[in-house]
Amino acid sequence: MTALPLKSLAAALCLSLASLGASAQQLILSPSNVIGASGSFSTSFLAGLIFNQQTGTVSDVRGNYWLNPDNTGSNPVFITIDLGAAYPIDSISLFNTHNDSFYDRGTGNFTVRAGNSVTNLGAGNFRLSGTTTNLVSGTLALVADVTPPEVVFDVTDTTFYRYLSFEPSSTASLFNAASSTAYGLNEMRVVVSAVPEASTSAMMLAGVAVLGWLAARRRRPH
Repeated sequence: MTALPLKSLAAALCLSLASLGASAQQLILSPSNVIGASGSFSTSFLAGLIFNQQTGTVSDVRGNYWLNPDNTGSNPVFITIDLGAAYPIDSISLFNTHNDSFYDRGTGNFTVRAGNSVTNLGAGNFRLSGTTTNLVSGTLALVADVTPPEVVFDVTDTTFYRYLSFEPSSTASLFNAASSTAYGLNEMRVVVSAVPEASTSAMMLAGVAVLGWLAARRRRPH
């Protein structure tokens, strides 16, 4: 069998390394990935519900979305999310809510911040802390249908982050909002740039080392 030239092997290895970061994948999150929140309207509208419809069509019926308590004043409103590991975020998709048949709640302006540390506010309620980055800021339109549309926000920051914080700052509702803090969110989906497993990275690095050794050996006078 004819051995491949060293240059061909090097080219193949470079293509393999490049392909490792070329794809993106959705993280399938669950309510347990929510590790903190400023509050919820009731136990029927907990913050963890923003991760209970991670695939397929999203339904805006009672029991599938988060609602903020009324009249919380100037207190910061947030939902803290633990991705389980640090990733470079590719995009964030948001699905707004209109609160089932009431049409009196939902998020208008919002920011999603990212960071790599959190602070325990007590009773296992965590909030983003330390150095943070405004990963996404935007406005969600009001929702008037039982199937809210997906709104995708691309992320250009390639830093690895483990924690996210969803922070609404204005309401969007078909009718008069129930209060100035009648925020809500149906679903969030997070897409990350694919990160190779440690074993795959180790094999690639070993390949680079072998190629370097072979190149040095060929240059060595006999």
